Amino acid sequence: MSSRRTTALALACCLGSAISASAADLTVSNTVIGKTPAYIGFNMGHFLPGSNTAAWVQYSGANGYRVWASASYYEPKDDAGPYGDGVTNFAQFDARKTALRANPFGTDSNGVPYVNWTAFQNNWSNLNQASKGGRNAVVLDPMLDKLKAQNVHVIMEIQRSDSYDISTVGGEWEQWQHYYASAYHLASKYGITDYQMYNEPDLDSIDANVNEYVMRLQLASDAVHAAIDDVNKANHTNLVANMSAPVLAGSTTNFNRYASAILSKRRTDFEGNATSYDIVNSWDAHRYGSTGATNAAVGSAYATEMQMFKQQVPALSPAGANSMLPITYSEFNRYTSSTFAADSTRSLDNPADYSTLASQLLGMTSEDAKALYAFKFNQTNWTVNGSVQPQKTGFYYVDESSATKDTTGATHGAEVMRLFAKGFAGERDRYSTSVPEVDTTSGASSRTYLASSSYDPAMGNYYVFTTNMATSANTGVLDLSAWNVQPGTYVSIEEVSTRRYGEVSQLVQVPANRKLTLTQPGQSVWLATIPQGQAVAPTTINASADAYVENSETSSSARSTNFGAATTGSVGRSSTTLTNDYATYLKFNLGSTQPNGVERAILKVDGHNGVDGDIASFHVYGILNDSWTENGISWITAPDLSSTDSKMLNVGTDAFPVGHLTFDGPQSTAMLDVTDFVRRHPDLVLSFVLVREQTFTGDEDNNRVDLSMRESGDAPQLIVFAPEPASVSAIVIFGALGLTRRSFRKRHS
Repeated sequence: MSSRRTTALALACCLGSAISASAADLTVSNTVIGKTPAYIGFNMGHFLPGSNTAAWVQYSGANGYRVWASASYYEPKDDAGPYGDGVTNFAQFDARKTALRANPFGTDSNGVPYVNWTAFQNNWSNLNQASKGGRNAVVLDPMLDKLKAQNVHVIMEIQRSDSYDISTVGGEWEQWQHYYASAYHLASKYGITDYQMYNEPDLDSIDANVNEYVMRLQLASDAVHAAIDDVNKANHTNLVANMSAPVLAGSTTNFNRYASAILSKRRTDFEGNATSYDIVNSWDAHRYGSTGATNAAVGSAYATEMQMFKQQVPALSPAGANSMLPITYSEFNRYTSSTFAADSTRSLDNPADYSTLASQLLGMTSEDAKALYAFKFNQTNWTVNGSVQPQKTGFYYVDESSATKDTTGATHGAEVMRLFAKGFAGERDRYSTSVPEVDTTSGASSRTYLASSSYDPAMGNYYVFTTNMATSANTGVLDLSAWNVQPGTYVSIEEVSTRRYGEVSQLVQVPANRKLTLTQPGQSVWLATIPQGQAVAPTTINASADAYVENSETSSSARSTNFGAATTGSVGRSSTTLTNDYATYLKFNLGSTQPNGVERAILKVDGHNGVDGDIASFHVYGILNDSWTENGISWITAPDLSSTDSKMLNVGTDAFPVGHLTFDGPQSTAMLDVTDFVRRHPDLVLSFVLVREQTFTGDEDNNRVDLSMRESGDAPQLIVFAPEPASVSAIVIFGALGLTRRSFRKRHS
């Protein structure tokens, strides 16, 4: 994928590197200073039935997703008619509300359903939003089924604009009824509790009348709370409604107008009655990075804004309300879509932009943001300056030409988000470190190295997340003395840089003094995974089978030829009809180690760019189909591989993206953390496919990566960290990893 990369920076692969243009040490502590976000994820993009998008959402590590459900899609006109349903005063409003809540699927005295569930459910189940002019090709219910299966928390943006009149009590009823029906369906079927009722009102016509916006919020909030209460009664659940507002585009600029109007009525319903609940339960903001500020100042702007929220929200709230509200950023990115489009050098693959994106994540986290939803998941097409082009705020590439709008790969920014979610999603303890999370210097412009740390009790890992926004590398000491990290523990470092694409760049052993000297490249992002407690020795498993397959566009015999005995495997994709496609299959046997008992698993492969010295990257998939054999596989028999192109099929059912591997000219080692796939895998045999796919139009090169196969004596390996008993015979890890030679545990059955 070299067409979207710049020249690689030098990278230290082991301890004690001498590369350094600056120095910043990092000392961790046991002092808890806050919580990480509960939810880290994306705004939706394309997500159609039969697509591979769910698999890429799972790969992204997202545990949160913002879903759009405009009323113009799901109730484009009055669902039960006539508009207002005969409601002309609040007495009739309350009577109809009581009747509907008593029997949500009932009818009025004329036999007309309170809610036309048939129409609603047909749209939720079948309507493609793109068919109504939406930018996202989405069918709501099938998408929500997938997200629920992956335990992804959903926040629903149910936009019902001021084109729906509420100047009469009948109009107010229609507002209430729409949100009740939507929330009842979504809470009952998917357990969705978080809702928004207007997106960026300060950029909409309703901005001229903030009081009307507040009335709409009161109606929607009352309906959502009522619907979720009724779902709890019907389903014996304990869901808690969460209304998120004001969802402003210019959060700081327009804060006072909206905050004063909303918070003064925080415990007042649309009829002017006191409520026992807050009409807004989370304070929501949108913020995009500035083009004028230095990179170091971008993240601190979020922290400064959140500090203002923390001061003003309690001050403007009435007595009896909860003093502070959780803060959610339901949209953010390095730049807005328009800013990205105006400058071809700016993108989520640009080192300055993705390293600064990391500072934005740290800035929001530094003030305990509850949820972070980046805008947006994939690069859907939009029209700007008269031309149709991919929306560069999308974190994942998408094939707009495919019927299902399949996701085709990740940007560097997506890898930053994935690493941050891995280390910080789930409301974990966040620790103080000697390196700040945001730049607090005057003007917030001097610091270019930022960090944060956390602990995940489920996996037993500490995490340290750092961004180096300077163009020069940073060599410093990571002091782990304050943590329960024992000498001999292996620390894995995943890196996003010009040279790495989220892979493991270093696997280093903690020395006796528990201080690691490490070099982080310029304009890069790191996530260090640091297991706590007793050191677990790794076991390496050599590939039990490996083979490459070839799709020749000039020779039909190559497609049916087996290359299982070759000492070198290949990965590549032709950009012309004169060259060939190659993919490599690897198989490993875990022995007696159960997959769900694996604490970490790292795939290790040696190779080089066999054509030139440029950076060459490709996808790695884990597949469930282990039926292929080393001496029998060919392109036409290879599981999950397209017969005509270098492209994986059955993604999300049999094949699952697990990351990238990257090589350049010199022979080197590449490593990838594949723990999630191993732990979710149903059996003891693991198969991986290394394949160069096209990620976007114009993503072409003629590079071919040549890999060492087991027949060469330098087999691909799976490095497994699992508690006793060990699963394979004692094996030594050394050489390209830069580790001390040592013996490992014998297999116990």
